[in-house]
Amino acid sequence: MFMHFDQSQVGCREVKLFLYDYAERTLDPRFCMALDAHVIGCEACRETIDSYKTSSETAKKVIPRDVEIPGQLKHILVTRLNTPED
Repeated sequence: MFMHFDQSQVGCREVKLFLYDYAERTLDPRFCMALDAHVIGCEACRETIDSYKTSSETAKKVIPRDVEIPGQLKHILVTRLNTPED
């Protein structure tokens, strides 16, 4: 099944909603390309992705590979990364 993603309708909201899967490249490749097109031109989203990747790399060094992080914890972490500090 071919899916088309209108790049003009992909923005910060979608990057935040799909942050984990986007950064881990587990989304449909065409959707990743649409997100890539947005991220290239959006400094805020690039910073969010960089922050996520730094956190993820640190966690991978600290957490043993045989430990699976529950989906709910992943969701909480992504939500916290995307919530502006007061």
